[in-house]
Amino acid sequence: MRRPKLAFWLGPEVEEKLEKFGDEAKVKPVRSKTYPSPSIRGAVIRQFTIAVNFRGLYLDCFATFLLKKRAGWLAVFLSMKGSVGLTACTILYFSKILGGKPKIIYMDRDTRTGETEINAEWYRGDVDLDWRMEMHRTLGYETKGVIKFRDIVEEAMKFLDEWY
Repeated sequence: MRRPKLAFWLGPEVEEKLEKFGDEAKVKPVRSKTYPSPSIRGAVIRQFTIAVNFRGLYLDCFATFLLKKRAGWLAVFLSMKGSVGLTACTILYFSKILGGKPKIIYMDRDTRTGETEINAEWYRGDVDLDWRMEMHRTLGYETKGVIKFRDIVEEAMKFLDEWY
């Protein structure tokens, strides 16, 4: 299956810089786990702890993929801590790879530890985001704000212009 390009969002110059970023950024899986999905027959959940390194800037990322044979990915979740520009570029780069923008991007605080993260979630189909966020709250997270995709694009463009 051919993935659409994001050029209609970004323009060829920015897409070229994003491609350079993808080639240069060092994405190192630290560890991963795979287990069967409890709710979708024939699907698996693959989770990765990832370290992203770009020219001395670091981003800790926890990625969860819901995958199904013959269907590919059904959902992708990224939780990130680190450089704002690197976070924006990582979201934009995943958007390019997955063929579309996230359904939701938000700042989140773990009420047990006080840690704050930026989360981005992509879904292949429709999802009830109100229900999704309610489930998130029951797990001990407080949403501090929703982030617009255009703000991610603007921050990523500033970051890419600074480095390229």
